[in-house]
Amino acid sequence: MPDLAWGTLSREDAGSTRRTRGLGLGSAVRQMNDLAVPGLGGLWFARPLQWSLLGIHLGRRLGHRPAEVANAIEALACWHALSTPGVGRDARIGGRTKLSRHGARFVPYRQASRRTFYVTVPMRQGMVQPLRALGLVTGGSQRFNSYELTEQGEGLMWAACGDLRAFKRDIPSALEVWVAGGDGKINVPGMRDALSPLVPFPAAAASLLRELLLTGEGGDRRKALAAWLPTVDSPVSWQGPVPGLDDEHQQDLREGARFFQLRDAALAVLDAVEIGMRQASTQRLALPEAAAQAREPIARVRAAATLFLEPARDPTGGVAGSFAEGCVHGDDVVVLRFLVERDGRGLRLADDQVRPGVAFRTDGATSQADGDPITPESQDLAAWLPAGTSGRVRNLKSLLDDLGRSR
Repeated sequence: MPDLAWGTLSREDAGSTRRTRGLGLGSAVRQMNDLAVPGLGGLWFARPLQWSLLGIHLGRRLGHRPAEVANAIEALACWHALSTPGVGRDARIGGRTKLSRHGARFVPYRQASRRTFYVTVPMRQGMVQPLRALGLVTGGSQRFNSYELTEQGEGLMWAACGDLRAFKRDIPSALEVWVAGGDGKINVPGMRDALSPLVPFPAAAASLLRELLLTGEGGDRRKALAAWLPTVDSPVSWQGPVPGLDDEHQQDLREGARFFQLRDAALAVLDAVEIGMRQASTQRLALPEAAAQAREPIARVRAAATLFLEPARDPTGGVAGSFAEGCVHGDDVVVLRFLVERDGRGLRLADDQVRPGVAFRTDGATSQADGDPITPESQDLAAWLPAGTSGRVRNLKSLLDDLGRSR
């Protein structure tokens, strides 16, 4: 059965279906994440930036769509990682199931560039914001295919490839032959070491990317967090002073954490109702019956909404605040009606009954509110940070740790 898990962008095998239970909060989620760690997007280790830069560089040279080229290079990189002896499961490797079917045989570009070859949501899609925020591309829109590399982007691309070669060609030149339809000598150690998500950046590339992270658009907040994160070794509270973080940044982190707790509590209400729906013989519940089954989750979402509204400051321009208001006003039936109407995908309303939506889950899985990976590098940090803290904070720590592994 297709995977209908709720959540944000993820690395999943192509052929599955990823849907978002957004509750109309997409803009608020983006704003809260940007206030926490500006410009980071989906970046949590360095290699996806390199794959994106190579895709833009080669797409422009050969007249291909840069997104298509970048996706194919990402697939090639993960294919190489899977061929590494003794490799286990690793969040840096996408498309494990599908790529494993191809073994070690040569993969031509025309195959690697197909939508069905790799994953439905490549890591490249999370690179749009950092490419722009770090000054690696020109182009004012969100369209990846419109980008061209800046001098900094060119510099990082070449630095990330290092002095590795695929036989007698440098890495971009070998990939160019491959994209144009030739062999390109892609199945060689030099290509694997230049692209694999398991191989850290060369020291020069790591130094350059670290410098870009601590400067440029949003650099002040990233720099403050980068200085503070390595010192975290005990539970943190956003209520008291945090060394190195200014009051406004800390307030944004606190309100963001409260907002994400509210969102997660709302998803838990809908999960509870879905459980009841699966148990109902007619797969429909009257609103009062559904509200009774979700009484405890509704109480928790009401408490989370009250906490979010307490500071009377909404950095999302009212999007988060109006959602919180809908979670506190009225009795349980009113609150549930509000949440189901906000959903409309997994659950929907018809004649004052809750019924399955087009993306209703029948397998019992619960909603995933956050697609950010918990990596070994960020596991301890996740335990120390307040509940609901933007996943970008631990992702920044993972990225900095990845750059620290440079060779």
